[in-house]
Amino acid sequence: MRCPACLIERRSDVRFCEACGTPLEASCPACGASVPVDTKFCSAWRLAELGDNVGALEFFRQGERIATAADNVYSRTAVDICHGSVLAHHGDAADAVRIFEPAAATCREKKFVGWLLLALASLGYAYARLGRSAEGISLAKEAIALQEKTGAEANRAYLHLTLAKTALVAGDLEQAEASARTGLAFAEDDSERGWEAWNRWALGEIALRRGDRATAEHEADEAQEIAEELGMRPLVERCRAVLRRGA
Repeated sequence: MRCPACLIERRSDVRFCEACGTPLEASCPACGASVPVDTKFCSAWRLAELGDNVGALEFFRQGERIATAADNVYSRTAVDICHGSVLAHHGDAADAVRIFEPAAATCREKKFVGWLLLALASLGYAYARLGRSAEGISLAKEAIALQEKTGAEANRAYLHLTLAKTALVAGDLEQAEASARTGLAFAEDDSERGWEAWNRWALGEIALRRGDRATAEHEADEAQEIAEELGMRPLVERCRAVLRRGA
């Protein structure tokens, strides 16, 4: 297993990374139980994908309490990055940037490589949503280059999807298609159905903008089927929007 901060291989039976010292567990302030430091963060992201932003924000509040109890910069940075990611993709881009910029700076300083990948990609998308497309694409590409350099296999489909979404906002359909196809391949290889659906939606959106209605309908249908199966309501609505515009 890899440490989520420095991405160095570690033993599965340790509570702290032997390479960088990052705590791999924290004590719940309510019950005292040991929990992985990223449990609340991942749960919040899942709720946002299901369309429950209120529930996601509650998980962030719980995660912040755990991070405060742990009194560790890694835990606080991790919750900020996941919070920013949800805002970048499902909420207010300006709020996402406000959270992301100091968190990304901390990741660079402390060499929290695993979280830096996610921060750079989603910060890039937030920048693009605010009209800073060139900066956004540059950051999303930096995230992928760093992932390839470290050899980490986690989040590959997500990173390429985020670059595809960033390029879509910028109107760079060639970059968007290349990234979405790479993301789709990774999602299929890793059996990540949710990311498969998102990358198929991106391909449908790209095809629609190019005037290829048949491909747009096919990809949106495939994406919607998966999204409905997994209960991903925001993505279902995006797929329906593609199908309506292509009708």
